[in-house]
Amino acid sequence: MLMVHLLLFFLKKNSIFATMKKIAVYLACLTILLSYSCSNDFDLVDDWKDITVAYGILSPSDTAHYVKVEKAFLDEATSAVSIAQIPDSIYYSNIVVNLVELTPSGGAENTYAMTQVDANLEGYVKPAGAFANSPNYVYKTTALIDAEKSYRLEIENGDTNKKITATTNMIPGFNITRPISILDNPNSRMKWVPGTNTNFRWQKADNAAFYDLTMEIAYTEYDDETPAGPEDKVLVWEIAQTITPSNQNAIEYGIDGGSLYQFLANQLIQDERYCRQLGQFTVRVDAGGEELYSYINVGAANVGITGTLPLPIYTNLSDGRGVFSCRNFKETTNVQADGTVITEILENELTKDLGFIGDLFNCQ
Repeated sequence: MLMVHLLLFFLKKNSIFATMKKIAVYLACLTILLSYSCSNDFDLVDDWKDITVAYGILSPSDTAHYVKVEKAFLDEATSAVSIAQIPDSIYYSNIVVNLVELTPSGGAENTYAMTQVDANLEGYVKPAGAFANSPNYVYKTTALIDAEKSYRLEIENGDTNKKITATTNMIPGFNITRPISILDNPNSRMKWVPGTNTNFRWQKADNAAFYDLTMEIAYTEYDDETPAGPEDKVLVWEIAQTITPSNQNAIEYGIDGGSLYQFLANQLIQDERYCRQLGQFTVRVDAGGEELYSYINVGAANVGITGTLPLPIYTNLSDGRGVFSCRNFKETTNVQADGTVITEILENELTKDLGFIGDLFNCQ
């Protein structure tokens, strides 16, 4: 339960993939496993045992970086449900958390002390549930993360006299080469032809183990029942998750052009009160680190009716459980749709009644 609780915090804060459906599967499996572990049929430990659980995902694009550190509880004398509601039983009272920027040889170049803060006050409020939701302690630094460097997490636990470490290599910048923004090429247009692949292409990023592909579709909507005027809106399309790279220097992902019209039909309401004008696209590729990929897939390996318990547990911490990894992303904005796209929207059975108009018309 604690690992589920901690990772949900990072899904909210560090959502790579709008977001990582494999993690959701993994969490379900963890819940099943831990429900077995809490039954009287399993004798997990003879005495109380302290297990440090920590999660952190660094990104050079973030202005603040958080690490969640808590203690797992295995106590035969007290109900886990009772312990979970006691903050002192979840958090350590005597730990030091540092983020260390490493040299190419692995030495310490810069050390950034991470300060304990209440995530509830940082805008990441923990919902009420089995675990005490206030305070919601995490460790924070606003250090500038260098995408070309490696970082080590160091947790010095005075309560247990243990030093726990984990290292991740950052993902440097990369470029999306297809589609092309009209800011870079005014003549560039993106086609979506049913029955023909629409292709996305980006550079393979060093240290990235997987990618998520997302496209935002901007449109303006006029509503006859809303006198305030037109409203600019955006649809977020999670095209693909957990795309793994090949041995090539570039990643290419194709999707049938008809998928765009199916997506619009699924997302928008057909009603004569609406008049809509298609805007531009924003394409985003999120890259995730190897440690995070391993963490997700170790859990997913046993998913399904043929899966077995107990699940294998992946961690890259030197002691305890959890994951310390990295992410990065690239966006291409101002992607213009080809003129045939609006024609297809107006004629396609899936979208012709959604109220879209051509470029030469005006809703007002």
